[in-house]
Amino acid sequence: MPKGRPSDPTKPDTSGRQKNTGKCKSDPKADDPTDIDCDKPVFCPFTVIIDTREQAPYQFRTFKADAKHKTPSGIVRDLFIPVEIATLKTADYSIKGFESEIAIERKSLTDLFGTLGSGRERFERELERLSEFQVAHVVIEASWETVLCKPPERAKLSPKSIFRSINAWEQEFPTIHWQFMGMKAIAEHKTFRILERFWNQKQKALQGSPESISEENPQSGVTSM
Repeated sequence: MPKGRPSDPTKPDTSGRQKNTGKCKSDPKADDPTDIDCDKPVFCPFTVIIDTREQAPYQFRTFKADAKHKTPSGIVRDLFIPVEIATLKTADYSIKGFESEIAIERKSLTDLFGTLGSGRERFERELERLSEFQVAHVVIEASWETVLCKPPERAKLSPKSIFRSINAWEQEFPTIHWQFMGMKAIAEHKTFRILERFWNQKQKALQGSPESISEENPQSGVTSM
């Protein structure tokens, strides 16, 4: 995983709230149906933990809320995902409060070839730790086609070695899921979805079927993109 200290996440921008414009249809739950924050973001109920050593981490700032969270006039709201920088013993991403249960390791194409080459022994130890998690994924920012046909120019390891190594690890550590996502943006989307799915299942187990999240009470249930 690329290392370095990421920038701190920013708070959602609500400075452009629209009030008394007549652009939003009446909300039966609002005290004043004409006084609605049309562009107020929907809040994700859990906090994503990013390892302090992660370089150029995912920011989770371009996500949209589900259609069920549209404004009455049909505006798709932004999804605000809280992010916290902290030290993770294993992997790059997790959920606050569940750091010992879910872990996601991120690899760029260059990092994949470097890790399986010069950093192989260290990575194998990390896979052993990942195998002890309830949910563990390795998210690759490249497709298998790119790995095999378009490896990094200065890669010292052959694509065939990468293929055979991962094939062996998938059998040795069957609880670790390898995700080849094609590009960084898709890998970021997949990372959040993995975390979101884990959170949803936890809430169902602890509280029964979760309610839809609301802007007034950001902790009341779950949200999705």
